[in-house]
Amino acid sequence: MKIDDFLPYIMVEVPGCPYPLATQTLMNVASDFCQQTLVWNDYSDPITLIDGQRDYDLDYPIGAKPFATMAVMIGSRKLRPVTMTELQLVLPNWPAATSSDPAYYNSAFDRDLLSVFPTPLGAVQPMIVRLSYSPNRKATTLPDLLGDEFLTAITSGVKARLMAMQGTPWFNAQMSVYYKTIYDEGVFTARTAEMHERVPGNVLVPPRAFGF
Repeated sequence: MKIDDFLPYIMVEVPGCPYPLATQTLMNVASDFCQQTLVWNDYSDPITLIDGQRDYDLDYPIGAKPFATMAVMIGSRKLRPVTMTELQLVLPNWPAATSSDPAYYNSAFDRDLLSVFPTPLGAVQPMIVRLSYSPNRKATTLPDLLGDEFLTAITSGVKARLMAMQGTPWFNAQMSVYYKTIYDEGVFTARTAEMHERVPGNVLVPPRAFGF
């Protein structure tokens, strides 16, 4: 969905606001919304594990940056996320350890890599990764789901931030609080639905972003 498609719902209530400011605020709010709710997520194509290779590149959509690893699976097994400090405790010999069934993973998003431990050796099943995303700084579009399902929440968040800017023609403290309430409610609803994977009664533990 084009960024410009969101702006008519915003600009009418912030008269005089420059389009570049409104656009940047929209991207900031969309990023915050995605990171708080994890609604923008998808499964990777199967990744073939290679003997002796611990690190694997992560592919993701244009205009996106990975925010959190929601799950890593090999066959029917879910790998456990660990920090490198935790790995040293649970697998002290990890630099040399090998296995046909890696049990742990660590995500270093600054290098766009996912590392699995012990190092694969003789593995026969592919790995599938579920990642959540937020827009990157160069994004020119936003995923359709943000406009189709969360338009009111996101545009309310933008208006709340813009209307809180004192000294501008569009400053409106009362309406800023009003729209912030709508945004916060939208975040809570979306996050709760995602924790259930949109299936009633199936509450999951929220994933964490990991790194070295």
